[in-house]
Amino acid sequence: CYNFYTWADLCKDFTEEIIISDDRKQKCSFVCNSIGTITSLQAASDAPHLFNGVFTINPNFKKFHSAEIPLTSFLMPVVRGLQSALREKGQVLF
Repeated sequence: CYNFYTWADLCKDFTEEIIISDDRKQKCSFVCNSIGTITSLQAASDAPHLFNGVFTINPNFKKFHSAEIPLTSFLMPVVRGLQSALREKGQVLF
């Protein structure tokens, strides 16, 4: 199962193994569009030694905003609880 964390790991691995494999002092920048913004921000946050910036061209956070979710007062606590559980124990599941 792919999620933003696994995509970020793939981006970090590709950067280390392919882009800057010869020069470990070198950093690179992400140029990202739409939903790739989240993956890029996650990768840059996880590995700041690899990246010197993230340039976003049309970030799409619309689907992640609570105003876009129906029954917000009921569903948001459920979503937050699920996200918390996945952060703490999700690596074992995926």
